[in-house]
Amino acid sequence: MDRLKQQSNFQLKNYYIFMLLIVLCAGFGLVSPQFFTVSNWSSLLYAVPE
Repeated sequence: MDRLKQQSNFQLKNYYIFMLLIVLCAGFGLVSPQFFTVSNWSSLLYAVPE
């Protein structure tokens, strides 16, 4: 029982790491220069109403 629980926890951790990697890759894809430049980001930040 205990070993089975440990194994499922390990699989769950692997699943979360996998999801995190996908999110990071998607994030880097979005932040890559052909989509967003630094000036675009700063204008977006300044465009937010106070």
